[in-house]
Amino acid sequence: MTHPKLTGFSDSARTDTGAQSQAATPTLLTDIRIDFGPQDVLGRFFLLADYALRESGVTLGFGTFDEVVETNRTNRDTWRPLLSTFDPRNGLMDPDWAYALIGRNAQGKIVTAQAGRVFDWRHTNFTEQAQGLRLFFDNPAVKARSGEICTVTAPSASRLGGIAAFSGAGWWHPSVRGKVLGALLARVSRAYAYTRWQTDLTTAVMSTGLIEKGFAKQNGHRHVESGFALRNFEVGDYDGAVVWITADENLEDLVQFSAELESSLGNFTRLRSA
Repeated sequence: MTHPKLTGFSDSARTDTGAQSQAATPTLLTDIRIDFGPQDVLGRFFLLADYALRESGVTLGFGTFDEVVETNRTNRDTWRPLLSTFDPRNGLMDPDWAYALIGRNAQGKIVTAQAGRVFDWRHTNFTEQAQGLRLFFDNPAVKARSGEICTVTAPSASRLGGIAAFSGAGWWHPSVRGKVLGALLARVSRAYAYTRWQTDLTTAVMSTGLIEKGFAKQNGHRHVESGFALRNFEVGDYDGAVVWITADENLEDLVQFSAELESSLGNFTRLRSA
């Protein structure tokens, strides 16, 4: 696979969401351009995703990393502290390499969030980057707190390389939980990273509790391996698994998920004519 140069949005796609009013904030459809991948599959998925989110009362668009941090700070009763990767103070949330998805309800309140960071691991791998703390900080020697340790024993993690999207910072306000958001946002995040950076895979870490509840399967990850642990991090001690899905598996999943989503939407006339 030939990879694009890892650069930012083109001028036609870049949007300063922080400077706009809610009424003018671009939606998922108006701000995503399909640069890589099959346009029929990806275009159809984004259209369906936007429609389904709106039917759930959520308008999804691109947000700022500061919005993610502030929303996390004010919702600690339902959202644990952010993994260090997604805190812009740690230097990895450069918009040329990262993105934040923000969903708002009809009143303009943020009710869901998801973020991602793309890494060039063509000459390294998940295990090396995580245990060396470069998965979490642009300069671990300066920004990591004393005693922070990441241990990766998942057998396949040392083979996860290439252009990799690391997805996380997922949150849903209790008012919108139990709808399609969890499964949908994970796929929007993966699809966007793929079509912008032509990623080889998307990976994430998931707590043991969420794995046991079936969240990895719900979110479409094809591979789950236990053996990921954090100690003395700001997020707290954390035990879980490495989950991932390859680019080809991602496209297969989007085709299947889109078909299931379309059939569940009922009256589809308005979407078909869009």
